Order: sequence, then C-alpha cells, then structure tokens
Amino acid sequence: INAEYGNRSEVLVADAFNNTIAVFSTDGNNTLIQTFGSFGSGDVNGLNYPTGVTVDPFTGDVYVVDYNNYRLLTWILQGNQYIYKNVTFKTDSSSSLKKPWAVYVDPASRLLFLTDHGKNTIRVYTPTGQMLDSFGKGFKWPSAIVITSGVAIVADTLKHRIQVYNSTLEDDSAKNDTHKFIVSIIINVGLALLFLTGFMIFRKLWPRYYEPRCRDKKNPKAPKPVSYTHLTLPTKRIV
Repeated sequence: INAEYGNRSEVLVADAFNNTIAVFSTDGNNTLIQTFGSFGSGDVNGLNYPTGVTVDPFTGDVYVVDYNNYRLLTWILQGNQYIYKNVTFKTDSSSSLKKPWAVYVDPASRLLFLTDHGKNTIRVYTPTGQMLDSFGKGFKWPSAIVITSGVAIVADTLKHRIQVYNSTLEDDSAKNDTHKFIVSIIINVGLALLFLTGFMIFRKLWPRYYEPRCRDKKNPKAPKPVSYTHLTLPTKRIV
C-alpha cells in the first residue's frame, strides 16, 4: 500500500511468509528502507502470517492484519522508525475475529474496515480499538475492501463478484435478497401443495386397503370383508 503522510511517501508491503512489514522508497529505485515486526505466536507485537497493511493518512499510524494470531496490530511513526503501539481492538464473544484478512482506513471518517473471511463479515473499528459495527450479507471469503466517496467496495472472492455498500452501510444488492425471499416462498408453497396432494391420496386409499386389516387385528373372529368386485350374483330367467 502507498503510505503518504506529511512529506513522507513510502510503500508498505505485508510479507506474510517472512512475518514482517517491508518499507520501500518511492524515489524510483524501490529501495528497502526498513522492516518491522517479527515472527511470534501470542507475543505482544509478534506476527504470524500478516496479510494486510494500511496507513492512517492523518497520523501515519500503521495497521497490520495478523492472520494466524486472529488480531489487528498498530505501529506508529516516531522519527524515521515504526514503533509498536499497544492498542486492543475489542470484540465480544460472538464477534471475535476468526480469519481476518485485509484492513482499510476510510480517509473521511478515519474508521477502520476489517474483512474477516472466517465469519464472512466486515467489521468497523475506531482508531482506539472500539468496534462500532459489522455488516455484510451472503459473503463468501471477503478478501479486500476500499472506501471511496462514502462507498464501500468489497471483493467477494469465492462468489466471484464485487459488492457495493453506500455510506450508511446498506447493501445495494438488496434486490437480490428480495428475489431470494420470493423464490423461497414459491418453493415452500409448492412443497405444501405436494404434501396436501399426497395426504388426500392417502385418505382415499385408506378405507380400501388398510381399514379392513386394522379391524381384523382388533377382532380376529370378524368375518373377512367381501370383495364385491369378484361377487357373482344368481340370475333367473323370467318368461
């Protein structure tokens, strides 16, 4: 990601396999300026497969997605070095991070938008770590998000589509949900009619095939029902 803050212009890269963040110059030589972060599982500032990085354009703070540690970490710029800052991005038990993947800072609101493809949702945080909201319907591995002009654009990877949300975080694809709802009603009505037809056929066949047998079991001495279809009536010719 391009990091522009004050008179600084850098490119930050999340190097997942080396568990670090690499900082490159933008002078045309792509010079490696520094790296920060190192492997750690459960350490305060350790990284385990970082998959996303973004920069707050107002403060220069760097936010890193620590994929295999299920968290979001913060580094701040002091002088020419990035220093770890202990910020806890809070969640409740029902909204704990499962597989966070990418993060983006909205330049207008300074809110952080974090994709979590383990729970197929987008989480919204303040820079101090408070979770404000989560949104998204029908996601299957949301992998990237960009905020521009009050619009959130989300890459819905395994469904091979882009989902767009407006500034109030309402899904612009609500019509698709309405269509799905109508289809579900049609299917349920069809199943109900099928069940009713089967029940009526059962009621029609019950007296003919099953009811006499039930009477025989209750009263073994009862005479067997006569099959009128095979009954031959005597006839007499009248002259």
